[in-house]
Amino acid sequence: MLSDLVLAYNFLLLVANAYTTFPLFWSAYTPKKPEPEPKLTRYPKISLLLPAYQEGENLRRCIKGIEDMDYPADKIELIIITEINDFSTTRLAKNIAQEPHIGLSVKHVIVKETGEPRGKPRALNQALEHATGEIVGVLDAEDIADPKLFAKVAYQITEKGFDAVQGILDMANDYDGWMNLHFRAEYGHWYNEHLPSLYNTHYPLPFGGTTNFFKKQSLERLGAWDSYNLTEDFELGLRFYAADLKVGIVKSVTREESPLQFNAWLRQRTRWQRGKLQTLRKIIQGRPRGPSKSIHILLTCIVPHVPLLNLMGIAVSVYSLFTNIALPLGYWAMIFPNFFMVLGQCLLHANGYLVATKEEDIPRKGFKVFICAATLPAYWICFWTAELRALKQEIIDKKIFWEKTEHQFRHAGAFSIYRRSGLISLLKKGGYSLREKCKVTGASGMKHEMDIYGKRGDISLMVRSVESKEEVSYEEVLKLSEVAWDIKANQVILTAIPKLSKKAKQHAEYLGINVIESENMSYNINIAMPTLNDLQARK
Repeated sequence: MLSDLVLAYNFLLLVANAYTTFPLFWSAYTPKKPEPEPKLTRYPKISLLLPAYQEGENLRRCIKGIEDMDYPADKIELIIITEINDFSTTRLAKNIAQEPHIGLSVKHVIVKETGEPRGKPRALNQALEHATGEIVGVLDAEDIADPKLFAKVAYQITEKGFDAVQGILDMANDYDGWMNLHFRAEYGHWYNEHLPSLYNTHYPLPFGGTTNFFKKQSLERLGAWDSYNLTEDFELGLRFYAADLKVGIVKSVTREESPLQFNAWLRQRTRWQRGKLQTLRKIIQGRPRGPSKSIHILLTCIVPHVPLLNLMGIAVSVYSLFTNIALPLGYWAMIFPNFFMVLGQCLLHANGYLVATKEEDIPRKGFKVFICAATLPAYWICFWTAELRALKQEIIDKKIFWEKTEHQFRHAGAFSIYRRSGLISLLKKGGYSLREKCKVTGASGMKHEMDIYGKRGDISLMVRSVESKEEVSYEEVLKLSEVAWDIKANQVILTAIPKLSKKAKQHAEYLGINVIESENMSYNINIAMPTLNDLQARK
């Protein structure tokens, strides 16, 4: 009996892994067509739904990015959505809607209380009633979108005839920890490799939570978002597939932020996994027409749980090898393909990090790629906790609620500047061996946190950032010089977000501190970096 269960489980695992990897192999051998430059014959009106719950200043940053879009402002309708119990964000959104915006139409919708669960899908459905655009899109308040996003979306929907398109998402703050590193690799693989392979093989293409755009007519035809589903985006993508609507991928990257703490990651992932379970149950209860569609949608719902299945498969295989269970030949015929598929997923996961960071200068990138591949099973173990919480909430608790993910806009901070400005490349060319996010012990015995610390022979370099709402003060520059003195740094680079005060700038220049201001980043980075004065001599 036990051997039959082991055999059946490995067969299920083989099917799930094969379904996941087949599109990737198929796409690898499919000739790639060059993507033409989008040439629009007209500019359709785009209604952008922007749900914001407890987002604060993130909202202003996001709207600034929308105003800078390479698209006619009079063809953009921005609809900010807030909840009635979120007083601060509602007040901010109301002020923003009343401010003058050149060409841009800004509306503010406060979500009304209904019998539906509170959450993003309910908010989107209510805002959709106010949308007048031919195309309806969704962005999150913490998103940093590509300025060409709207033009690319309009081209795909109006010129190429897609009913909906999904953009590429990038969890850009991998420098914040081990889980953030894996999160970026996970998204790098999913959005840059896996989703395109699903499109190429005509598999269902689930939407992500943001940067998806729809032909309004098609969205309304399907009844928009399911207010009772915690992954309304994933479920909507399957409904588009079941309805034979044309879904594509727009090659435009939106940068996001992954949670900084494990508990925040767990809450977010629990919501996602529970939403996939809700979708699976909904599909089983009301199957789409045709066996092919039913099988595809069913397996697509299982794919997010493959890490859990693989962990259980590894545990079952190890147990079988160290016990005297008599296993049939079929078991051994399946265990080896499963083993190589798991190994392949580790490599694909690591490659996802490479793809996501291909345009960034990152210290010790090769080591981070190795960590992604070698510790993926440990990352899967974290999925266990989320799966168990999701099962408890769905089967035992049965109450639908939205676990909010907090955002601190880390993906737009100093590390993004370092990687995208050419600074790290410049330092490497200067012969520095660099470490990112580390602590350095000074002569006083105190440990100082560094954004970047570099060594070149006897010369040491420190890079730190200071952020302020308006200007970084003189006192902050003074503190930085004291840290440099304590660790005996010969060269210092200060990243000021957004800029230094006049007095602080003068003092930094006197001390020989190189300054990068986020407001004027290109000017400061493109100039030749001088050799800094020795701070000790300045004391």
